[in-house]
Amino acid sequence: MQKFILMICIILPGYLFSQDSLKVIWGMIDYDGYEFTDEILENITFSAYIHNYRTGYDSEVTTNLDSGNVVENYYNIRGVCIIDFTNFEDWTWSEDDELRLYVRENIGESYLTADGTWEIPENIIGINYRGFDPYMPETGTPINYWTIHSPIDEAQIGVEDYNSEIFDFSTVPYDNVTFQCWISGREEDVIYPNSSGSGYIDYAPDVSALKINRHAFESTWVLGDTLNVKIIHDVNGNGYYSGEKKFVFYRTHSFSHYGPSFLSFGLDSLDSPFGGGGGEPVKVDIWHDGVNIQNDVNYPMTNELYQNYPNPFNPVTEIKFAIPTASEVKLNVYNINGQLISELVNSSKEAGIHTVNFDASNFNSGMYFYTLEANGMSITKKMILTK
Repeated sequence: MQKFILMICIILPGYLFSQDSLKVIWGMIDYDGYEFTDEILENITFSAYIHNYRTGYDSEVTTNLDSGNVVENYYNIRGVCIIDFTNFEDWTWSEDDELRLYVRENIGESYLTADGTWEIPENIIGINYRGFDPYMPETGTPINYWTIHSPIDEAQIGVEDYNSEIFDFSTVPYDNVTFQCWISGREEDVIYPNSSGSGYIDYAPDVSALKINRHAFESTWVLGDTLNVKIIHDVNGNGYYSGEKKFVFYRTHSFSHYGPSFLSFGLDSLDSPFGGGGGEPVKVDIWHDGVNIQNDVNYPMTNELYQNYPNPFNPVTEIKFAIPTASEVKLNVYNINGQLISELVNSSKEAGIHTVNFDASNFNSGMYFYTLEANGMSITKKMILTK
């Protein structure tokens, strides 16, 4: 019965689409082999382009948002991606042309991806069907091999002492260690060893690492965020060592769901001759006199101007900056032509972290720049106002 219905469906689209242009209707099933429901198809997006490995040609990319492209439940038989080739401007057929389709299913924080390749025959016009087996075996199997992508759950961070010895947090003298971590621009959201899911792990024999769980923060990290790490190591009550380092998230998604996915920082020299990745470790080599471990976040070594949040914004955004010593401070906002439009700070400020709100209610949408001047230094960042 389904095969009969499908044959009718194949005839009907001729009345819906022009026969002098090429469309591909590409079927998909989920990773368990089941057909997609209408609700799940609402979370499907795709991109496609034409590639020719012989000539090196790549067309422009078309997505499900372009005219004539559709994600739908095709006559209630199969979930499909419909690609209209009129979106590939100036494309003309060449031998070895291939259509490459990339599909994404968004499922909360995680997502699934799949792909397919179709060798485009010469003089193809009208509607072409892919992935309708078993109803149409000659169309081939549907897209059904999905890769799960999940957010990075942990950052694992290597630490070494003043003698370049790797820390083993389970043994003396490395057992009395604490740490603090925060994301640049969100300094009020500090996590400690006992924060949710964060602490210490045995990375290898006689080697430990910090384990920082993204769920310990009020807001998750994103691509480009800077993770700040401060280590304090108490030594026999006579004083303590400290060390700090910054790590930038160069990716925030993994390609596996087999246990927590993590990103390594400061582990190049650890674990094996090949290292664990992520650059040099945090070096704890600054000596402090005193008997108490300080839990306050140190002031920065130099001026810091953080990315405004939110960004883009409408119409109010928060700008944070930090200075290591008391200083005369100017914080100004300029338009894209370099004209001063708002003076946010022009006064003496104590060392530490400061927050200012910028209200752009009276300004037009577009790009703006904000500049911090303090301690003889100037730092500029850009922000985007959308209304």
